[in-house]
Formats: sequence, C-alpha cells, structure tokens
Amino acid sequence: MSRSYSTKASGIGDTPAVLGTLKMLIKAELPSLAA
Repeated sequence: MSRSYSTKASGIGDTPAVLGTLKMLIKAELPSLAA
C-alpha cells in the first residue's frame, strides 16, 4: 500500500487521484476517531 502510494505521490499528474484516496481514507477513519 505504502509503496504504491509513494509511486502515485511522485507523479504530479496523479495528485488528484492521491487526494481522492486520502479523502476516502479520512472518511473511513472518521467513525473510529469519533468513537
């Protein structure tokens, strides 16, 4: 996971996709943070 993430992060053109992934991860973590 971290390797593929770093590969995407290294590409400027893939930034929107990385941001979208981060948003999904944040949404997935919100319930555990609120608990």
